[in-house]
Amino acid sequence: MQPQSSETLISLIITLGLTSPWHWIRSRIKRLLLGKKGDAESCANRGDLLLAERRYDQAIVNYTKALEINPQYYTVYYQRGLAYKEKGFSWLAIVDFTRILLINPAHAQARYQRGTIFLELGLYDQAITDYTQALALNPLSSEQSTTAYLNCGLAYLHQGDSWRALGEFNRAIRAEPHDGKVYCHRAEAYYRLRRYPAAWADLHQAHGLGQPPNPEFLRLLLEKSSKEPAPRDYADFYLVRGNENLQQGLDDLAMDSYNQAIKINPELAAAYHNRGLVKMRQGRYNLAGEDFNRALTINPQLAEAYWNRGLTNYYREHYEEAWEDAHQAEARGYQGRSNLLPILQKKLAREPASAKGADYYLQRGTNDLKKGWFDQAISEFIEALNLDPEFGEAYLSRGIALKNKGLPEQAIQDFTQALRLDPNRVEAYYQRAVCYFLLQQYAMAWADVHQVQHRGHQFSAKFLQVLRQASGRQE
Repeated sequence: MQPQSSETLISLIITLGLTSPWHWIRSRIKRLLLGKKGDAESCANRGDLLLAERRYDQAIVNYTKALEINPQYYTVYYQRGLAYKEKGFSWLAIVDFTRILLINPAHAQARYQRGTIFLELGLYDQAITDYTQALALNPLSSEQSTTAYLNCGLAYLHQGDSWRALGEFNRAIRAEPHDGKVYCHRAEAYYRLRRYPAAWADLHQAHGLGQPPNPEFLRLLLEKSSKEPAPRDYADFYLVRGNENLQQGLDDLAMDSYNQAIKINPELAAAYHNRGLVKMRQGRYNLAGEDFNRALTINPQLAEAYWNRGLTNYYREHYEEAWEDAHQAEARGYQGRSNLLPILQKKLAREPASAKGADYYLQRGTNDLKKGWFDQAISEFIEALNLDPEFGEAYLSRGIALKNKGLPEQAIQDFTQALRLDPNRVEAYYQRAVCYFLLQQYAMAWADVHQVQHRGHQFSAKFLQVLRQASGRQE
């Protein structure tokens, strides 16, 4: 190189602000490297935002760009693995989680996520290994620790190792005692070990935590543990499940659910009623009628059961019974969708119910009263009094229904009204005396006893004996 040329080069370096050509080279390389790293971070950050927004495809594109720029940016493998996992690309996610574990074997989250995928793929040994190592590293959240124990237990259950599964479920419950699904799965372990009371106890615990059982498992437990009664709470579970099947037109499934509900709780009126609906839809009217009868025996206030029993009676051409049932439903405020009453009216050439007099409702209420259907009877007597507010017999009868329902104060008001209309109505004095006795108003009770005796009638000796003992009077 010529001296002039060297001087020219040195002048150029000074002009550019460089103290030496090597400084320029180093600066250029540094800028390139910093720019490369910055671009990788920028892509990774964009990927994180997209992942948070569940835009997994775009997140994967940005993570891949970050790795193309900087293949040593190993934390991006974990993030891209999460995106693959959410997209359902299980093996691609496993590859990314494995890459980060080759670089950093202590990455507990990567082991946890890979274990979850292994479990989903049925690779139970690998899942157990990953979960166990993740738990040993112990940077997992409380929720993840519970899930890791739970999933280890599930893997052991799939392998048929119920005792080890039980141990893992116990650890999960110690980590989080309020997770209902863990109790459900531990119940399965107890079931396989034939420890049925313990299985029921866990299902009951899960139910209290708002976790419904697996229907198929519950069916199996009911079959295998016939000597161990199921908690009645589960009858409601089957009732709801049956209702869902009924709405979808799945009659066989609905029938099975209602049968299970009744098996658990034989006093569940709604299950009998809804099972009757299935049978009625199948045209089995006699069997449907039997279910409606059972429902009404348990709950005489179930207005819809009267209506549907009326329909079954109509289909069987039992028009008198259908007429009675339809009016029972109507008296309880239920209006069915079909025009049953007008049709029956034509069939029987009957007057509308509104044309009936107070005596009609009095008779209906009296029939209900004899059957012990006090609420229905009271409703009928109210109809009678609406038509005839001076109907003394209706006041007397309603008073008896109220007394039998355990409402003596209200009953006394009705007996007093009956006596206002007819002061010689002995039955009203008799019934009112009993109510006064129940309220410990013994002087008033004696007064009514005297009214009965004054009219030439006698009280029962047993009642008088009890009244004397309670009041201290020997009249």
